[in-house]
Amino acid sequence: MAGLSGCNTLQTVEISGKPARIVYGLGQDFDTAGLVVMGHFKKDSRDITNDPKNRPSISGYNAATPGVQTVMVTVKKQSTTFKVTVVPVEKLSITVPPATTVIMQGDDFSPTGLSARADFENDAVPAETIAAGRLTFSGYDKDKPGDQTITAVYFGKQADFTVRVADLSAISVTRSLNPAGLQAQKLKKMALPI
Repeated sequence: MAGLSGCNTLQTVEISGKPARIVYGLGQDFDTAGLVVMGHFKKDSRDITNDPKNRPSISGYNAATPGVQTVMVTVKKQSTTFKVTVVPVEKLSITVPPATTVIMQGDDFSPTGLSARADFENDAVPAETIAAGRLTFSGYDKDKPGDQTITAVYFGKQADFTVRVADLSAISVTRSLNPAGLQAQKLKKMALPI
């Protein structure tokens, strides 16, 4: 035990600088920028924010839950907390439609290229652009020709947009020996509009 008396063990941790952001919009990732964690050791105190031997772990933040949250910073067996707020989405709007808005009957809908804008409650957080991969979609029926309204959803808020499903029965191809006729046959086999 005598050999351990010289150890500079961690006694407590404290937040000496809160993160630059303490208010988030629903779905936004936690940002540690600005966070400074001080470690108070038996022999000294120092910034351990980026210390590889005493790296702090962050827990308690949930981007999917609105309200005030307690974030815990833990280093070894010592911990401290601070508060952040997650505000709900107030409105969702489509800012860029999908790249393909005319779809062949029987083909799946692809949201590629689509983006939306989430506005947060009371403008507490700047609006955020939401990529298609973060949205869910409903309302599309690949077997039903005509205009269809698709609903994009982000944390319970909805925005609608329209696509057209091309009726395959309305497309006819005649056989011909001329090159244009051969091209039309190739396009039909590839399920492309003629």
